[in-house]
Amino acid sequence: MEEGGFGGALTNAISSLEQTQRSADGAAQGLATGTVSDPESAVVTVQDAQMAMQLAAQIRTKATEAAQTIFQTQV
Repeated sequence: MEEGGFGGALTNAISSLEQTQRSADGAAQGLATGTVSDPESAVVTVQDAQMAMQLAAQIRTKATEAAQTIFQTQV
């Protein structure tokens, strides 16, 4: 089944966000246990995940506002 359009893009974006969060979890755990070979890279991974989550939250807020505006618009 081919995923296209907005639904497919949204699914791919959520999947990518989940993968970013999993990578950040692993990096944070590695930092906490001292098992990472490159701490700077681990910190960057965690920061990237944080920014991705903030962006997703902003997009969700804007989409909610847009939907509310559409529903409030009188036809």
